[in-house]
Amino acid sequence: WVCQVHLVASTGLIGMLLLAVCTSVFYGFLIWTIYVALEPSVRRHWPQVLVSWTNVLTGRMRDPVVGRDVLIGAALGVLWVLLVRGVAQWQDGGDFADFPGSMDVLGGVRATLGRVLADAPYALRNVLVFFFLLFLLRLLLRSQWAAGVAFASLFALLNLVGSSEKPLLDALVSFLYFGSGAFVVLRWGLVSYVTGSFVAALLLNAPVTTDTSAWYFGNA
Repeated sequence: WVCQVHLVASTGLIGMLLLAVCTSVFYGFLIWTIYVALEPSVRRHWPQVLVSWTNVLTGRMRDPVVGRDVLIGAALGVLWVLLVRGVAQWQDGGDFADFPGSMDVLGGVRATLGRVLADAPYALRNVLVFFFLLFLLRLLLRSQWAAGVAFASLFALLNLVGSSEKPLLDALVSFLYFGSGAFVVLRWGLVSYVTGSFVAALLLNAPVTTDTSAWYFGNA
């Protein structure tokens, strides 16, 4: 909030500060609640997905397993962006690099840092919710790979019955998107999934173009 808000001496700024604090506390409580609900059961039934996660929480950031899972997650995030941008280009044509992003990252270092710090809790929240669903499916189906397929199929079905103009294409993209995420978390763990979500959000927020005459080319 400090990085993104326009700081003006006024009483309205106090109200915005209180709103920002309330939002932060809410997200902190939400993430903590989901994690506390999940962690004991996951550690008992599915401990391998928490190996590098536990290393991160206990401060062992230099562990090679953590580095491996972060790199895999970064590759996953890039794969997601290529998938989303590739499908968008195939549908609409145009330059592969021309993709709507966030104006925040064009406002200088402070604004860019704000965008980065805002994406981090969103990535963590979304992945924990998805992981919660994946864990429930694993308990019901008694197979982690069956749970992964069911997880991806569920989101594909939601897109198939949605109001999209191309439901089959959207369902396929959704299946590949969530299916690859399920595969990564099943194979390497939670850190990779969180990293992938974070990297994808950052890259999709960057308005990139190959047009050197574009006003935002330098900043991008």
